[in-house]
Amino acid sequence: MKEHFREHYPHTPEELSELWKNAIFVFDTNTLLNMYRYNRTTFKQYIEVLKELASKDRVFMPNQVGIEFFRNRMGVIRQYKKSYDDLIKTIDSFKGQLSSKYRHHPFVDVSKLREDVEASLKTIEAEIKKKQDKHPDWIQTDEVLEAITKIFSKCTGEAYTESELEAIYAEGARRYEKEVPPGFKDMNKEGERQYGDLIVWMQMIAFAKNKQKPLIFVTGDEKEDWWLLNEGKRIMPLPQLRREMRLEAGVDFHAYTADNFLEEYNKGRDGGGKIDSEAIDEVRRLREIQDIMGGEEELAPKADRFIFGEDIDERYELFTVSIVRAIEIIEYIREGLPNIPIEYHERLDSIDRSLRNLSRTARARSKVGNFYMRKFILSLRLLGDVLGNIINNEEIDDINQRRITGYKIEVDRLYYLIQKSHMAL
Repeated sequence: MKEHFREHYPHTPEELSELWKNAIFVFDTNTLLNMYRYNRTTFKQYIEVLKELASKDRVFMPNQVGIEFFRNRMGVIRQYKKSYDDLIKTIDSFKGQLSSKYRHHPFVDVSKLREDVEASLKTIEAEIKKKQDKHPDWIQTDEVLEAITKIFSKCTGEAYTESELEAIYAEGARRYEKEVPPGFKDMNKEGERQYGDLIVWMQMIAFAKNKQKPLIFVTGDEKEDWWLLNEGKRIMPLPQLRREMRLEAGVDFHAYTADNFLEEYNKGRDGGGKIDSEAIDEVRRLREIQDIMGGEEELAPKADRFIFGEDIDERYELFTVSIVRAIEIIEYIREGLPNIPIEYHERLDSIDRSLRNLSRTARARSKVGNFYMRKFILSLRLLGDVLGNIINNEEIDDINQRRITGYKIEVDRLYYLIQKSHMAL
């Protein structure tokens, strides 16, 4: 049975080891653009991994990945160069509205609310300014572009001709109508950009067929037209993709998120190397934030509207910062207290899923209405209750009780801030 349906079975440890010995690695656009977003230590370690693989002729860049990289590169640079000041402006604008637009609110003490908001946001403002001081100037010296150019200088695929692209667009329309992966989740994108993922996929199949080598795809794409998901968590690449790669190119296919790829590499696969756990944690945190905020094509327009001062719901920014922090707290507890009773882990998992689903639903509008705020307030209250129960559990030692108490105070502060801003706005 497995011989006929092996794409539905996860790779065994032995199959993964064999795959890592022979596969060629393909890095999606978002994983390359994120090199601009990592701190310099993480960037240098990650780039060394790519250099080592390239030295063994084991990397490949589909031409479409290069097109998308250069299409988005300046936007990412511009976004991060100007975003610090605009983040502070957005926070100031939000605080200013409390003093002006809502100063005569009949049921809310706006003066007290402003004091609470300023106290809650003070740490965030200090962190933003700290990061701004350390941010590199990519316009003057772009070490990211230089490194990526060297790595993929001899392993970038050829572009499709116009006639080949027209054929793919026509095929894509037929595939999307039947929800054949990948790419059908991008049907709402304008024009030919909706076929970007499909073009990358077709170029990977053509390359694998020519080389007769299995492929490992490293991507930050979260959508279910790439991944088999269970309650929002990635299980493995879609069986349909593995099957198509096997039928068309005669080789195996696998995929990782960037952080999982680095973890596997760090185990010593293919000779491997040592990547600091802090670097992997940063890659994971950024990927999780992007899961919440949306993919590269979604992030860029939002960033431009934010940078150039177009109309944005101030609550959306407050919502985004707060929900990311709440999810981070849950992750810290999972990692720091793996031995807490299973009931707490289950409740934390449930809250985590709710927060992620809530954010994904809200992000498409770039605005947060009352419904989303109420749902977020409820999730924060439930999270605070769970943390309170953990603190009162006699099996938790004093050190971890103090740590959880700190998280509980922070969650309570977020709950109070979001609740008050919801009432005022």
